[in-house]
Amino acid sequence: MSGPPTSTGPPPPLSGQGSNVLDVLTRLIHDQIPSVANGMVVTREIVDRVMEIVKKNLVWLGGGFLTAGLLALLPSLLIVTINAIGFTSSGVLAGSLAAVIQSQFYGAMTSGLFASLQSFGATAVVAPPVFIGLGVASLVIGGVAVGIWAYRRHRDNAIGADKSEKKREDDDSDDNLPNKVVARRRFRGIGQQELS
Repeated sequence: MSGPPTSTGPPPPLSGQGSNVLDVLTRLIHDQIPSVANGMVVTREIVDRVMEIVKKNLVWLGGGFLTAGLLALLPSLLIVTINAIGFTSSGVLAGSLAAVIQSQFYGAMTSGLFASLQSFGATAVVAPPVFIGLGVASLVIGGVAVGIWAYRRHRDNAIGADKSEKKREDDDSDDNLPNKVVARRRFRGIGQQELS
């Protein structure tokens, strides 16, 4: 039997003071289990590529999570709303909005929309808590992703607007000068660029 496996190279360096969690974990694994650490290089590259793709497609991912969350929660929300109106599994709830509608418009003989809502309220079942929790988590993740995307877009647009405003101010400063002076300045600028 031989001793513990030896490292095939130096541990990966930490990337400065602002190193991320993945760098720290890679270093710990490399120190503790050198034979596994070599596979971490490939894993790190895959994680980096996936994160790059996620950053580029953040709005689509966020929209997908929002859609999934809504699809999971809306049916249960509809059932809860119909039950709250008074259409329950035990019939029309006394003192509810459904009871008032029945007494004012239908009496003992109900039909149409009222009967359909009562049938739905009596037979529909709210989704299990785990499914509702997943729907809420999906909504939160999607909302955060779309929020980050919107923030970045707003920030980038503001930076672009500042740059174009500065360029416009520089161009406007030449408007007050005679055309010959402006042309001379531009010509000198071109000549200086060619010399350097």
